[in-house]
Amino acid sequence: MIATYPKVTKDKNNHYSVSFYVDGKRFRFSKYQEEPFAEMFQTALEDVMILNDENLVSLVTRGGLMVFKIAMILSALRSDDKEMVCSDEDFRIATTLVLDVYLKHNLHIYNQLNKRSYTLVKPQERLFNEMPKSFTTKEALEWVKKAGFKARSIQNFLDSLMKSGRLLREKKGFYTKK
Repeated sequence: MIATYPKVTKDKNNHYSVSFYVDGKRFRFSKYQEEPFAEMFQTALEDVMILNDENLVSLVTRGGLMVFKIAMILSALRSDDKEMVCSDEDFRIATTLVLDVYLKHNLHIYNQLNKRSYTLVKPQERLFNEMPKSFTTKEALEWVKKAGFKARSIQNFLDSLMKSGRLLREKKGFYTKK
């Protein structure tokens, strides 16, 4: 079995396509799968880049490659054609396995080995990252309501950020990011 790394091509409309060749057979995602694949992993990369840890970025990058390889294996089991296009079912299985199982598990193990407590960025945390360096509880409540979260969840979230050392309470109702 002679395998190559994925080949990325770009057409005149700046549309990227990823292919993988094994023993003369070509595997690729359908044009409807490429964009969701790119968006899923771009979002995951943005989320871990906020934490400024190169190792986490490599976990996500390897996760993207794992999705591609799992989808390719599933497709190869179902087809003997020279040109294999990933089915929607194989795409769903591969992305679910990697995003919902492998990446979360890898992150859990990474945290335990490094005695850290990183998690994939939740919507509340993304909101926190968009907040200014210093803010009040009242401002936080306004952002929370705009984002569609329940007002009572903000205090729990602020408390967890203080416990993790990412937020400092200057005085009652006034916070500063670290």
